[in-house]
Amino acid sequence: EFVFGGPHRDDGRHILVNDQGIFVCGKTWDGGFPNNDMLLTKLSFSGNEIWKKYYGGTHNDMGHKFIFTKDDGFALVGFNRSVSDFGDVYLVKADKDGEMIWENHFGDRFVDHGFDVIENDAGEFIVAGTKGGFFNPTSTDFLNHDADIYLIKTDSQGQEIWQKTYGGTGHDWAKKIIKVPGGGYFVAG
Repeated sequence: EFVFGGPHRDDGRHILVNDQGIFVCGKTWDGGFPNNDMLLTKLSFSGNEIWKKYYGGTHNDMGHKFIFTKDDGFALVGFNRSVSDFGDVYLVKADKDGEMIWENHFGDRFVDHGFDVIENDAGEFIVAGTKGGFFNPTSTDFLNHDADIYLIKTDSQGQEIWQKTYGGTGHDWAKKIIKVPGGGYFVAG
């Protein structure tokens, strides 16, 4: 059992392990900025904190998922409220030491979250989440009656190539995306 974090609320949302250590992504109140920040922490195999990095701004930011990238860095996806009134999908690219290389925001006038990210063979990123008002089924943005599954494809520098929405007249969200052998994606939500 490993316990780490600051004196206030910290949430670990995703964990990955490679031969370099244990990596945890989530959010923390006691980060580099006021309010919640997206957090990436590297731990040794004995549970000692090696480093922690904060991403976001002065408002509520959180990390939902991250991956190891082809260049031995990280791509993190989540939520950032530091650039819009309600909050946008937040995509961060970091190097092997967690130092930010670039960041980008995607969304509309309501709350938007990125819940999963993958990297394709060309080094582009595909994000799956929700556009228009969901964090989870008990945290709906009631200003918007219709949230949709939200897919975003970016180039290797985080610049949008395309975005698509799917769903009906209620609230829809995607939690997982995987590549299909031979092309395309499966999305679950």
